[in-house]
Amino acid sequence: MRRRRLTVMNTLADFEHLEATMTTAIVLIQFYLDEAVRLLDTGFVRKDIREAELLRTWLCEIWGEGMINTSAVVNRGPNSLRTTPKVKQLIGILEEHGWLEQLSGNHEVNGRKTKQAWRVVRGSCET
Repeated sequence: MRRRRLTVMNTLADFEHLEATMTTAIVLIQFYLDEAVRLLDTGFVRKDIREAELLRTWLCEIWGEGMINTSAVVNRGPNSLRTTPKVKQLIGILEEHGWLEQLSGNHEVNGRKTKQAWRVVRGSCET
């Protein structure tokens, strides 16, 4: 019984030292966690932006025409982008950033007449 009491007394006596050590450890852990968040956040690119860049690259490197429409991308574009809702979303992103300009009136894209077409801004292909 005496041994147990002695151990408790030693633990209580060392508590201040233990508290200082734990406080320092928590500060150090918080620093490393903050650094991990900072590094990971700066390298994150949203999926829709990555896909829009894939479409832009395809338009610049593979698509030979100066105009594009939704069905041309769905039928001939990158495999991962071949759904109409996805293509409409990505065309919107590219248009918003000035890489595509919507045209008015009827046009011919990929040998077919279309009511909705966009002009590929070729300056975007140089970046």
